[in-house]
Amino acid sequence: MRGDGYYDWDTGLNKTFAMTERAKLQLRWEMFNVTNSVRFDPHSVSATLDNQPNFGYAHTPLTNKRIAQFAARIEF
Repeated sequence: MRGDGYYDWDTGLNKTFAMTERAKLQLRWEMFNVTNSVRFDPHSVSATLDNQPNFGYAHTPLTNKRIAQFAARIEF
């Protein structure tokens, strides 16, 4: 069996501000799986006729849900 394959698009933005002559503040925003695409593992598809209500049902996703994280960093 073949599946759709793995599709995941990650991105991030950052900006660095000078606080003093030697100190800097860096702000970051990163997102994982921006499009929130769901791809299922083809090996998790129920392909037996023993349990007919679940026949052809994919149980395990390959991709994670959309995740965003924010970070602040002070460099000196």
